[in-house]
Amino acid sequence: MRALVVVDMQWGIFNKSVKVYESERLIKHINQLIDHFHEHKQPVVFLRFTGEFLLMKGTKEWELLSEMHFVDGDTLIDKFRSDAFSEMQFIETLETLKVDHIYVTGVISHGCVQSTVYGALSANMPVTLISDAHSNFSKDPSFVIESVNYRVYNEQVELLSTSDVLLT
Repeated sequence: MRALVVVDMQWGIFNKSVKVYESERLIKHINQLIDHFHEHKQPVVFLRFTGEFLLMKGTKEWELLSEMHFVDGDTLIDKFRSDAFSEMQFIETLETLKVDHIYVTGVISHGCVQSTVYGALSANMPVTLISDAHSNFSKDPSFVIESVNYRVYNEQVELLSTSDVLLT
């Protein structure tokens, strides 16, 4: 079974002085994907970064964006490292749900998103990066997105657009 993995779509990341690149489009695409996975009765796993100084547990910054289409039955996992595969709860959740392929979206492209994609590769988990459903707040954010897409594609990661996934 495939699962959608939504990485770190948290209030504190989207409410910084430097804004997440094309955040409205990003949220729209991810919500379209969430709705699609829900319609097909496929799991949606939200990851929430928990830090000691930033995105601290229990703070407003730590909360998921209210715009996200999180519903009862979705899984929410707090993580403490960039790579979700370094968290036993994430691995156990995928096993329990019998997930054999993940589709990755979220923020930060060259941080937790890329780390989770590489973690999947290391765990021999088939992985698809949604090419237009990850973002960042770098000085040249579109270049970062393109660079991450290029790097993971060269590692044999499947790249699909949101519209391509919605056709499946």
